[in-house]
This record gives sequence, structure tokens and C-alpha cells, in this order.
Amino acid sequence: MVSDSVRDAIVREFITQFNVDGYKVTLSSVSSAIHISKKTIYKYFDSKDEIYLFILKRASDEILSGQKEVYGNESLSTKEKLMAILTLKTTAEEHLDMLKVFDLKDHEPVIYQAIMDSYEAQWHYFTELVKEGVKDGTLKEDVKPGFMVGVLESSMEKLYEKGFLEKLDMSFTEAIAELAHIVLEGVYKQNA
Repeated sequence: MVSDSVRDAIVREFITQFNVDGYKVTLSSVSSAIHISKKTIYKYFDSKDEIYLFILKRASDEILSGQKEVYGNESLSTKEKLMAILTLKTTAEEHLDMLKVFDLKDHEPVIYQAIMDSYEAQWHYFTELVKEGVKDGTLKEDVKPGFMVGVLESSMEKLYEKGFLEKLDMSFTEAIAELAHIVLEGVYKQNA
């Protein structure tokens, strides 16, 4: 469908320019780069914020779909499912410079808060797996799902802090995997 391809081209170019200019990306520069008028962008998106929210919604939908698939995969153990859910990667993460996202906190606070809120809304399957892990003996019996989620959310927010990952010479994806490993190893039973 032509309209979908134009919308996707706008989003792709927006991400490309965000990776260079961060929050300073403009709809004028996006329209110029893909040889359409700014007016055409407004046929698909009312504002720059709407493009951010579109990207976030698409990423959230991907995460939810991936979590549901992992949760229902009978060939995986509880331990494997927990790790898989924590390390799911979206298309946006693959293309977006995650280190520039922290700048949104000061310059696009509504969008930054929407990103943080999306993290809070995506813990259902993980929480259910923690409960199952306690029941099936994979996890220690005193593990509190809400506490684990709080620790993970706070830690993930730290990853967006300017310079944090650069100092560690880690990518966002590497940091998420390391975080998942550290948190989960502390709650597994020794023989699980």
C-alpha cells in the first residue's frame, strides 16, 4: 500500500536523522531528505511528537508480541523464558541510537516519560513467569516479582543516562543482556 510505504519512509528517515541530530531532528529536514513536502508528512503525522509515539507504539507492540510468543513456547524452560523476555529486542532498538534517547528527558519530556511508562506497562508476562518459577522451583521461594520489576525498571532507566554506557564501552543491547544475567542469576536456585 502506497500510504504505508510513505509513512514507513517518514519513520525510517526520522530515525536516521534522530541518530545524527537527536532531539533536534526536524520535520523539514525529514521531508527534504525523502523528497516530499512537509505538508505530506502532516497527512500521516500531526507533529514530531506523534512520530515518536508511533515508533514507541510499534516497539511496544513488538515487545508484547514477542513476550507472548516466548511465554507460550513450551520448548523453553522457565529460566530460558525469563532471559528471553528480558532480552527481547525491537526493530526500533536495532535502528535507533538508544544513547540519544536520554537527551529527550530534558528536551522532549513528554516523549521521554512515555518511553519510561511503556517499560512499566510491559511486565505482565515476566511477572507471571517469576510466579511460575517460584512454583516450579526454578527461582528461590522468597522472590518478590514486584521488587524484581522495580529493580529492572530503575536499572533500565539508568542505561539511558548520558555517558553511562559510553564509559562502560557497552551497547544498549549488551547492557540489557548483562543486566538480565545479573538479576536472574541472583534469584535462581543453585540447582535450577
